[in-house]
Amino acid sequence: MQIVSNTSGVKNVQRGTAYFSGNAAITVSISSVNMIKSFLVFSAGSSGSVSAGGLAVAGRISSATQIEFNRSDTTGSTRIDWEVIENV
Repeated sequence: MQIVSNTSGVKNVQRGTAYFSGNAAITVSISSVNMIKSFLVFSAGSSGSVSAGGLAVAGRISSATQIEFNRSDTTGSTRIDWEVIENV
C-alpha cells in the first residue's frame, strides 16, 4: 500500500492491488479515513481466461479501515488496482 499526501483539496491517497482467486468477496485493510470525505476508484483485469462475471466487480468503502470487493463469478483470477482518495 502507498499513501500520498498533498496540500490541494486532497488529504491523502491510498493505493494498492488485491486479487480474487476462486473467491467471491475480498476485504482489504486501509489506514483510517473519514468515510464522508472519501471515495474509492478501482479497475479490474485479468491476464487469463475469466468470464464477464469474473470481471464484473463491485467495490465499496465498508468501514473507516476497510474496503470490500465482490464479484458474481468465482471462476479464474482477477486483479483489482484500487485507490481511496480522502478529501480535506
